[in-house]
Amino acid sequence: MLSGKSLYIFIFFGLSFVTSFPIDLVGRAAFEFDIYDHNIKVENSNPGPGEQPWSKRKDLLIESIRNNTLASPSLVGLQEVLHDQLVDITSGLGGSWKSLGVGRDDGKEAGEYSPILYQDDVWENLNFTTYWLSPTPQVPSKGWDAKFNRIVSVAKFRHRATGAQLHYLNTHFDADGADARLHSAQEVLSIIGNFTDPLPAYLSGDFNSQPTEDAYKTINGTLIDASTEKSLDTGFVETWTGFNNEKQKIIDFTFYQSDHQTTVINHDVLNSNFSGLLISDHRPLLTKFSLNY
Repeated sequence: MLSGKSLYIFIFFGLSFVTSFPIDLVGRAAFEFDIYDHNIKVENSNPGPGEQPWSKRKDLLIESIRNNTLASPSLVGLQEVLHDQLVDITSGLGGSWKSLGVGRDDGKEAGEYSPILYQDDVWENLNFTTYWLSPTPQVPSKGWDAKFNRIVSVAKFRHRATGAQLHYLNTHFDADGADARLHSAQEVLSIIGNFTDPLPAYLSGDFNSQPTEDAYKTINGTLIDASTEKSLDTGFVETWTGFNNEKQKIIDFTFYQSDHQTTVINHDVLNSNFSGLLISDHRPLLTKFSLNY
């Protein structure tokens, strides 16, 4: 029979054991974070009708990122980013902001990046890889009927305050090759399927594929489009606007896995027009997730 002191010690260490394993024994803690996604429009030395040069767009674009990542731990995925633009953005954000990514043309600094931005005092980057969307994904290359090299940036993060871990992928599919978009969708799903850990994966980017098209359908057959779960009524639906009153389209998305403890709190298509100045020909997306880890 246990004495009072022995019983106290047993209960104390028993509770300590339980609280050391919150996932297996007492349920999962909830962790909220945001994903901000935006095709920022590559810097153009000869801007088209309605398009302002990068020098006039960049400050408002940086302000949009900063203002929309203040409230929660956030990961940022951008597309159509040249090296100089990436330097402008990370230096403009300041603080502990860092970027992960390479130029798609040489795996270094040439060509467009699809970078992932994060705050180093909020997130620890555990791993980062770039894959080319082609039959030779390990080297700079163009796949199928694509007009340009295309990439997907793949990162693994640990949230410093909670220890929660996740995978985040950011990509930009080809605008011209429908076959390339379909194969790119299959390749991205294969990358996610080959993760060797049970962590959740999140995918965002410019897919150049509308919901009626094959690339979107392929991804949405395995992952869940956050915009179909909870969208805020901001008055915006289309994500591609152009600069000159073109027909608008929905081609930018944020997806997540259905077989993990993830809930969409809200999904928002944000404003990109500030007093008549369009910061890009795409609107940003902001998705808030709750992850039980």
